[in-house]
Amino acid sequence: MTYNNNTNIKYNIILIALLTGITTLLQAQDLEEIQIANEYWLKGEKEKALTAYQLLIKNADNIALIHNNYFNLLVDMGKFRDAEDYVEHVIKKNPGQVSYRMDLGVVYVRAGDVQKAERYFKSFIKSNSEDAFRLKSISDYLAAHNLIDYAVYALVQARELSRNQNLFILEMANLFRLQGKRDEMVGEYLNYVTQTPGNISYIKNLLQVLLSKPEELESLEKLLVERVQQNPDVEVFSDLLIWVDLQQKNIYVASGPHPGERGEGEKKLSRQPRFGSLSYQGIQLFHFCVSRQSQCRRGAAE
Repeated sequence: MTYNNNTNIKYNIILIALLTGITTLLQAQDLEEIQIANEYWLKGEKEKALTAYQLLIKNADNIALIHNNYFNLLVDMGKFRDAEDYVEHVIKKNPGQVSYRMDLGVVYVRAGDVQKAERYFKSFIKSNSEDAFRLKSISDYLAAHNLIDYAVYALVQARELSRNQNLFILEMANLFRLQGKRDEMVGEYLNYVTQTPGNISYIKNLLQVLLSKPEELESLEKLLVERVQQNPDVEVFSDLLIWVDLQQKNIYVASGPHPGERGEGEKKLSRQPRFGSLSYQGIQLFHFCVSRQSQCRRGAAE
């Protein structure tokens, strides 16, 4: 009896080892195939990449590794029905994965079904309105896909949920910038600097980049005058108003031709970045640096 038990244990151990070895080998083969498919995709050999991904997608374990490339390939090739069917299948397998659900809306947008996309995104955003930080993640995803109006809508819902109109100020300011809504963007930055006056130098640097044209600074000046009148005790508004006046004088001096430098002022102005020229990721990085500086400053004070 003991002999038979020992034999069975040894047999089971050998069987497990064989199965483990086979699984590892198959995984290694799939990883190699994934690399090949990705190389086809990067080289622009779309048909070869499509064939390779379609074989790999049959194994559910590969989805997380190839989803983005395969999804983008289908959309890029105009295979919207295939993309929709694929994403719906993936959602059924992973119902809690927010990005997959967002991808379905992207398919509708890219397919040109704007009304369907709007209904879908707004319904999905409202269905997640119990979690402000999830709404923030949804907004980030939408912004990264250049769906700015929906990204703003998600943050508006987050603010309404939290009853805090100053929630995600920097993110909202960046979205307004991408929409070309200059005054709304500036308003968000002014709200931000009243809450964190220690970061006024960062906001000045950012506004100097974003608002380089005379009419943009004039608009900022009007907003600041209103803020100073409404909040005479808030020093940051007075500080910014003085700063704007200096910026306007600098532009005036730079734009005026100097002896022997005819037209040089205009050249200097033309080198300045124009409103809305920075990328979404670039502004996000700047905001991250500002937040880190604030955290370090608070830590030192404590």
